[in-house]
Amino acid sequence: MAVLVNGDGFKPVTAQMDADFYAGIWGDGLSVINVGSNMAASIESATVVRVADGEAVIQGRRIHIDAGSYDEFSIPIGEQGATKYFVIGYELYRNAENKELCRTFVQEVASASATVPAGGVLRDGATSIKAPLYRVTKNGVNIGSITALFEAPKVMSQIFPVGAVYISTTATNPSVYFGGTWRQIEGRFLLGQSSGYAAGSTGGSATKTLSTDNLPPHAHSGPSHTHSIAAHTHTGATASAGAHSHTLHRWLAGGTGTARYAAQGDSSTPTYSTNSAGAHTHSFRTDAGGGGHTGAAGTGSTGSVGRGTAFSIMPPYLTVYMWERTA
Repeated sequence: MAVLVNGDGFKPVTAQMDADFYAGIWGDGLSVINVGSNMAASIESATVVRVADGEAVIQGRRIHIDAGSYDEFSIPIGEQGATKYFVIGYELYRNAENKELCRTFVQEVASASATVPAGGVLRDGATSIKAPLYRVTKNGVNIGSITALFEAPKVMSQIFPVGAVYISTTATNPSVYFGGTWRQIEGRFLLGQSSGYAAGSTGGSATKTLSTDNLPPHAHSGPSHTHSIAAHTHTGATASAGAHSHTLHRWLAGGTGTARYAAQGDSSTPTYSTNSAGAHTHSFRTDAGGGGHTGAAGTGSTGSVGRGTAFSIMPPYLTVYMWERTA
């Protein structure tokens, strides 16, 4: 039979009820939530790793480190030339009185990808589970690196699943808050997907240089103008082509002596020619009144202007940090 937790008719809240509530929010896996120092790990010496304050949840059980305090994990002494791996975290267990408690653990593992499984479910009756926080790499006698093994809280994975975009005015990688792997988006606006723009595609530019094809159809009119002609004259002479001759005919008259010859115009014998004396030339001059001009046709070309400089096509904007979750 269901009961109303925290209602007037049912006041006690058991640890299991509390655990079920948080498991429903954060999931059964180990999550470090955004509280305090987020249980950040630091190397304190060749054999000590410190975990700062914060809150972790596994199977709904909350592992809490008070603000300003920390837990320290002792890592075994290493060997020169040897690389070893250790997992550190918390073990949750039931004592003889069936109370659930937690304690730190350090466990050696075989490789750089190995971890320690939880080992059971407390709600189903398991007496002990492990919550692995970090894997520590020991290079020789020194600690080389620390790798987080916990996941982002389930609720955050639901809010920001793979493919989600996170926007902020701060530069912090969202993996710090939500876990996962994120790719920063730089120098781009976001555009809603459509049939013409597939999701994930990119394009566009911040500036544009116009070409002739980008200009609207238009015409340029040439200026109306005239050309003036100065006053002037033309002189010249005709060619000499007048040389010619005339043929005369004479008849014998009835008289005696020289008087018997008289010029006649209608007999063929005998005949004589006159001398050629008709060649001559003529000179001439034309005068122009001056100041004449040609007609105005208006077909001249206009001058060239413009430098073809690219101009900004950016709309008003606010610069933010954007991240896309990829894993």
